[in-house]
Amino acid sequence: MTTKVIGLGYSKTGTTTLRECFREFGLPFIGFEVELTRQVVGGDPGPALAALTAYEAAANWPWPLIFREIDAAYPGSLFILTVRRDPQTWLRSLVSQAKKKPRGEYREWVYGYGNPVGHENELIARYEAHNEAVRRHFADRPEQLLEVCWETGSGWQDLCGFLGRPIPAAPFPCANPSASLAPEAGAAEPADETGRNRWSLFGWRRSA
Repeated sequence: MTTKVIGLGYSKTGTTTLRECFREFGLPFIGFEVELTRQVVGGDPGPALAALTAYEAAANWPWPLIFREIDAAYPGSLFILTVRRDPQTWLRSLVSQAKKKPRGEYREWVYGYGNPVGHENELIARYEAHNEAVRRHFADRPEQLLEVCWETGSGWQDLCGFLGRPIPAAPFPCANPSASLAPEAGAAEPADETGRNRWSLFGWRRSA
């Protein structure tokens, strides 16, 4: 397959959940690759683009950094921008990750800072600038970009409608369940053909 399905959200926006969706769809995918990320940040996207040929889907680093190159190399591909409910929620998740995994040199490569503490404004500006750049790039091709936020109600219905796939029987995966990733109170509830879907702890499920 020459066209791809590419996640363009920054890390900590639900990329692991997106990966699990790819798994449910049976799409061979490539996720976070340290060496490819280092090469992309160093100005050489060639190895990453070459590696992508063996897969149908991708998410996490380095793929959001080279969305323009992927779009040019694989015309007609579909892109999914995962976001958080607000930039502050994303930043809190990033800070939490840095506390648990303080030796993450890739954070310095992609964000400019290994430790996000003390650089909050710069990081939020970078996060927002990336999301806006993606939206602008696909502004005249809205059929190729889907923006989702798992914690405000996005789920199988959004993904399957975008990708032209039937809704799986499996519950929607939330690979990193937390209070911040749970659906918002009052979020719109996706409905299947019976109109009887309900939110479960990790997303939504079909009721019997």
